[in-house]
Amino acid sequence: GILLGRRISFFCGWPMSQPFSPLSSATDRSKQAYVFDHALHFSPSTGEFVAVPFADADSDSSLPNAVTVVTWNVMIDTMSGKPYKPDIAHHTERYPAVCATLEALSPDVIALNEVTSGWLDFIMEQPWVRTKYYLLFDLGGSRQAFGNVILTSWLPSSATSVRTAVPRRPPLAVSLFGGSLWIISTHLAARSNRMEARRNELARLQQWLKEELFFFDKQTTSLAEEENVPNNSTGATTSSGVGSTREQRPAEACSVVILGDLNFHSEHENVLIPDKFEDLVGPTGRPTFDAHLNLMIDHLWALGFEHRRMRLDRLLLSTTGKWTCQEDTTPPVKVIGDTPIYPDGITVQQQRTKQQPRKRTWVHNPVDVFKRAAQCVCDDVLGVDVAVRRPPKQQYLMPSDHFGLMVQLKLKQKLPQPKL
Repeated sequence: GILLGRRISFFCGWPMSQPFSPLSSATDRSKQAYVFDHALHFSPSTGEFVAVPFADADSDSSLPNAVTVVTWNVMIDTMSGKPYKPDIAHHTERYPAVCATLEALSPDVIALNEVTSGWLDFIMEQPWVRTKYYLLFDLGGSRQAFGNVILTSWLPSSATSVRTAVPRRPPLAVSLFGGSLWIISTHLAARSNRMEARRNELARLQQWLKEELFFFDKQTTSLAEEENVPNNSTGATTSSGVGSTREQRPAEACSVVILGDLNFHSEHENVLIPDKFEDLVGPTGRPTFDAHLNLMIDHLWALGFEHRRMRLDRLLLSTTGKWTCQEDTTPPVKVIGDTPIYPDGITVQQQRTKQQPRKRTWVHNPVDVFKRAAQCVCDDVLGVDVAVRRPPKQQYLMPSDHFGLMVQLKLKQKLPQPKL
């Protein structure tokens, strides 16, 4: 595959050889953040992805009037090195459905969560990716891990992999237009009982924003100093070290978008949203993890007890900077990837829209519980597919267990168009 060949020498967040590693030469992941030294772009002349140095700082006159951004948790296809429920999720059919949706939307920036090495391999084979986008990714520190990918139609100005409490999927921060717009693809800790873990991860991200972009305040102490971490002996640049390759900007000079699967399991967790940021969707927005309308969720989770509808995925935009939400569109944030892959599934989904969403309950028919339990044991423990009470894939298969979000950002003051 691409990732194992000479075309890409960076695999799952670790440098493997020079000169094609998107990260700097650092291999010590104990620092707060690592600075990329280039993006990847497909070269038709070589037939390979090649390293492209980042763009110089752009002037305001070169800024586009609008930028369309998509975030989507596209769902892993492997876990701990093994295929993840392939008889239910049918990843080889989900891959093309996700890519077809993104190609049709043709956004300017695409931020993806839960991308594995196999997923990345498939993405990099797509002609529309090779034609239009620059690529940055960090899949964590293991060949069995997954992480974040950002595709951008503009050559970035810089990129950083930010260390948080979950080193397997660190937030990936990419700046555009000389740092006037930052996109931070984020995937926080899962499960409803891990709110404090998510709080800590966001605190780490806020600390990095303080030091790099002067958000929140200008007088801060680096985590490296607080934790007494020595300088990187390899000479790689860290966000808290001397010699950062990025220009530090005050908060009013740049806009920041924190987006992705933040795993907020209830609206109560909105208290975790950092100061100076607003939720572009709001509490009345559609859930992106929707057990009522996402037909695949019924079959992915044990015993079919997953009935929740949650806004796990968010788009948080800083209230400072040059960019704002395109409010003249209705709705300003659109849900994507919410249509079943097959026509039979669309029919089932339409029937569900006429029904009331199920409430979370543990009262089930004992016979049904026994059959579901038998299915879980056979599928997950013994590796045997017994297909207990599972309809044909044509009736439930979705592109992912999450829906995605798309928003268009615009300049707060529209730039005058040059006269022809």
